[in-house]
Amino acid sequence: MTAQLDALPCNSAQEADLLIPTYKGTKTVTLLVLASAIASAVTMGMRSLDWLQSWELQTFDLLMQLRPNEGIDKRILLVTITEKDVQSQSAQERGGSSLSDRSLAELIAKLEPYKPRVIGLDIYRDRAVGEGYNPLAAWMRKSDRFFIICHYGNPGVNPPPEVPSIRQGFNNVLSDADEVLRRHPLAVSSAFPCQTRRERVVCREYCECNSIWRARFFQRY
Repeated sequence: MTAQLDALPCNSAQEADLLIPTYKGTKTVTLLVLASAIASAVTMGMRSLDWLQSWELQTFDLLMQLRPNEGIDKRILLVTITEKDVQSQSAQERGGSSLSDRSLAELIAKLEPYKPRVIGLDIYRDRAVGEGYNPLAAWMRKSDRFFIICHYGNPGVNPPPEVPSIRQGFNNVLSDADEVLRRHPLAVSSAFPCQTRRERVVCREYCECNSIWRARFFQRY
């Protein structure tokens, strides 16, 4: 065999020497492709059976915890209502809500002088404003900066009748198998008696007030 190769011209001998490595390389590539296909099929099968879900969720939680601290956004003011605040109001006055009409009117009166872009109330109010608070009811109807929440489903929680549908949003959340809240729907096919997601409505209004949508549109196009 060696004599025959030596007898060939130089270029033909080089081509003959390259035939064997090329065959071995093709076999190696075939094995790699087959192994990759099997590994992909096994992984997809395990994912379809939710066998990897707990590991994926733990990895996601870890990545969220490793994010850099973004600090407090000074443009947002969070007003909280503690149990002490709730108990300071008479049960008859506040009814089934954690904030009575009087307390809500006082809160709005304190916030209005600062001219906030948007006011979002994250408290269920499925009843109308009581008698004696007509100015509050009128403000809730006319203000284009006041947004309220509701809860879609059966049974759901209706929004207050004073607030029009364009300023309503649902606050439903979705819990994973481990009972941890990681996501929430932005839109659903039927959100009755609500309209859309509360955060989405509030953010849209804030961005429109500050011309953020317009600025981004012209920068992109």
